[in-house]
Amino acid sequence: MAQEFINRKKFRVGGSGFTAFYWNGKAIAFAQRVTVRQPQAITNPVPIQPLDARYPLQIITPGAITEGYLDIELLELYNSKVWDAMMAVATEGAARANDLADVFFAMAAHNQPINAVKMIIPPQNLQGDTTLEPYGEIYNNCVITNITDGEDIDVRKMEIVKGITIAYTHATRTDIGSSGVGAVSQPVGGSTSAFSSYSDFE
Repeated sequence: MAQEFINRKKFRVGGSGFTAFYWNGKAIAFAQRVTVRQPQAITNPVPIQPLDARYPLQIITPGAITEGYLDIELLELYNSKVWDAMMAVATEGAARANDLADVFFAMAAHNQPINAVKMIIPPQNLQGDTTLEPYGEIYNNCVITNITDGEDIDVRKMEIVKGITIAYTHATRTDIGSSGVGAVSQPVGGSTSAFSSYSDFE
């Protein structure tokens, strides 16, 4: 039974070039780790249980959820802050931000909503299966809410990793044939990722 399932389905691989994240249509380059924190219920569920009831009669849940977050760990380049390329895309080449306050002002001044996209490219033609099309999620109305730009350096330190936290209002599932994703083109800051060859979702 298990082998029959495997013959029909493919288990997803997270890294190794099978997943990429895009910011306002540009691939986020040199991301070492991305953590997606999904929106949560805006409040806890409430059991409805009268005094004379042994068990709850019903459990009610809210009809709304909170914001979600993307936590991105990026490799820092020489003479560049990890947010420089992302801000250049968001503000169409405006002056570089010095710190988090500048990032907040630049994001607030940007009049168009910014979306992030998670793009998943399944391996093609495995066991003759060509039905696995690229798909992903759109993270809508993104803003940068925090930047981890501290330093912890010693003689053994090699790569420098900094963090960016992005909040989004809600996520939308999409297939490659969906509209409204927007162009996905060249990487932010350059990349060795194979995903830079994908132009858009169309």
